[in-house]
Amino acid sequence: MLTDSVLRCGGSDTVRFGRLHSGEVGVSRLWFENRTSRPVVIVSVTRSCGCTSLSYDAAPIRSGEVRAVEVSFDSRGEFGWQFKRVDLFFAGSAQPFRLFAEADVE
Repeated sequence: MLTDSVLRCGGSDTVRFGRLHSGEVGVSRLWFENRTSRPVVIVSVTRSCGCTSLSYDAAPIRSGEVRAVEVSFDSRGEFGWQFKRVDLFFAGSAQPFRLFAEADVE
């Protein structure tokens, strides 16, 4: 949920992919609802490693609209417990919305 408070102070969520075999790609869809009075747009994304990616529509999310983003984690070359970060920066926000991707890779 995107609120004025989240845009001002940041927010976070964790995507738990569970147990993956090395080489598997986990994909999860998250939904953002814009509960502000103005359109919100993702202007950039940073990742803690190349094994994570984020797919999203760059069009503004209008007030009251719900939009999906897709987070993926490629476990190729990874082993054991993994905890990765993806930061979403929204136009006009002071802090990023931080997504964490967690997986146990066998």
